[in-house]
Amino acid sequence: MNAFFLVDGNGNVLDRNFSSKMEPGADKKLSKAIAACGRIYLSISPKQFRYAAFLRRNNTQVFIFRFGRHLLGVVTEVGAQNPDTDRMAKEIFAILSKEKT
Repeated sequence: MNAFFLVDGNGNVLDRNFSSKMEPGADKKLSKAIAACGRIYLSISPKQFRYAAFLRRNNTQVFIFRFGRHLLGVVTEVGAQNPDTDRMAKEIFAILSKEKT
């Protein structure tokens, strides 16, 4: 995992952890993108939204999960060493679901 961002619906960063490899200003752009994508998916299907994922040009993938009233964005590198993305997303979703109970 390269980074995680916990953001509110407006893209304000509530917590984050990212590697120094990220390009300058990427954290602000990512937090806004996480919020925008999360809002879109939540408006389409708020009860069935599990996670969303998108690829970035720099060979990273961003997963977006609902975390209470906030959104959790997890940034990973896409590559041969990474586990299957569906499996990884399901594992993160399972962890977040356990936290709700």
